[in-house]
Amino acid sequence: MSNPTPPKISRYLPLWNRLKTHKVCAITAHPKFHKTIIKMVKNRRDKDFGYRFMQGELGIREQIKATVDGSIVTFKLKRMYGLGDI
Repeated sequence: MSNPTPPKISRYLPLWNRLKTHKVCAITAHPKFHKTIIKMVKNRRDKDFGYRFMQGELGIREQIKATVDGSIVTFKLKRMYGLGDI
């Protein structure tokens, strides 16, 4: 009987988890990879269905804002509250 392979864990998951808890996260990367990193962190947010459902139940929508300064990419989680059924 062979050992099953463990599920793949995204390399961007730790970054997304830190951003969820601290609302701000900065990393250093080669400028060539900045666009990919920003895209993949937003993709990781979209795949986190539990978090999205929880935020939707509370009437909260969050956007990821990314700023680049040299080789540093800073992510901020901007929270927007919905007006609900007014």
